Amino acid sequence: MLLIRRLPGIIYNYKYTATIIFLFIVLFVYLLFYWRVICSDVESWQHVNNLCQQYKNKQVVGDLCHSLCVDNKITSFSCQTFHAGKEIVFSAVKDNDIRLVFKRIRQIDQETHVYWTDSIGVNHYPSEKDFEFLIINHIKSRLNTTIPPDQCKLIGKFSLDSHVVETSDERHQE
Repeated sequence: MLLIRRLPGIIYNYKYTATIIFLFIVLFVYLLFYWRVICSDVESWQHVNNLCQQYKNKQVVGDLCHSLCVDNKITSFSCQTFHAGKEIVFSAVKDNDIRLVFKRIRQIDQETHVYWTDSIGVNHYPSEKDFEFLIINHIKSRLNTTIPPDQCKLIGKFSLDSHVVETSDERHQE
């Protein structure tokens, strides 16, 4: 009790040492957040809000987006610690009984094109079979899972505007 009452005087007498100790504590807490040893639920809510904004702008799609953004069936977001390599990892509860874990990679790749340009400057697009092979390899490398060929064909023909019917020529237009 005596030490607590004397604390302002000690800090005043040792102000440089107290400042260095305070800055060290702030730096230590910052590094704990930076290394994802600790995290806050605010990051989870910010990520969900950002994801829902992208869903409303039709920039992202997924089977949980409607439940997350429109129906609000997914609740209780809580941050998970020690997730090296991931930007954010948080858990949530759907319909009060199903536990979900959301993950996002730290660095989003730039949009890549599925064509290549020859020396003349003409764009060459892959055939349907080559495109299916690209999809299978991408899913295998990113999600560590395989999909059947019929599901690969569905993914290859998927569009954010599902009511638009694409022809083969329209798919090759930029």
